[in-house]
Amino acid sequence: MGLWKDIRKGWEEFFLRTSIRIGNGRCSRFWWDFWVGESKLKDLFPFLYRIATHNSAVVADLWGRQGGGGGWEVQFRRSFQDWELEEVNHLLNHISAVKVQEGEDSLVWKIEKKGKFSVKSYYRSLKVENNPLFPAKEVWGSYTPLRTHFFAWEAVWGKISTIDMLMRRGWSMVNRCNLCKENEESADHILIHCGDKGALDFVAFFFWGVLGLSEKSAS
Repeated sequence: MGLWKDIRKGWEEFFLRTSIRIGNGRCSRFWWDFWVGESKLKDLFPFLYRIATHNSAVVADLWGRQGGGGGWEVQFRRSFQDWELEEVNHLLNHISAVKVQEGEDSLVWKIEKKGKFSVKSYYRSLKVENNPLFPAKEVWGSYTPLRTHFFAWEAVWGKISTIDMLMRRGWSMVNRCNLCKENEESADHILIHCGDKGALDFVAFFFWGVLGLSEKSAS
């Protein structure tokens, strides 16, 4: 069950990068899928979704064939007040450009111009989201000793061997900051929040530009 739960989390990430190109509309949920615009209709029009007659309907269910070309027939459980009709018009205008037609619905990969999925593009998109740009110029370009550069590199990536980090690796010890003797020791605590600033004067010179610290955040 745990493995399946993790797989489903991965599918959520995957589908955020896709959209649906409507064909016959039989495989796409009207309110729940990304088939028109960048959002689900249930999120764009929550009031209409709540009173929809069939809020689990597929697109084909709400497309009528009368009148030659066909048109949208979204049904609701009650009549509308005058002031509610504007919301209905917004919905119909939003979906008006999409027409149900012959052929199956298809999935489009939004992050590629050609709309075709590739493992490479998916990996790159995940990497960009999970790894903010590394400030290489500030870390390696300042006029400070080499050992300071390496310390800054480890600090930016959260790799400093503080007590909390050692405990994650299996070490058995009491987590207490050896500078202030009050709080637990972590990289953020030592470099930003620890009250004993005197021991970290060298950090102010180097890290102000690298980590974007402000006098307010360090107090």
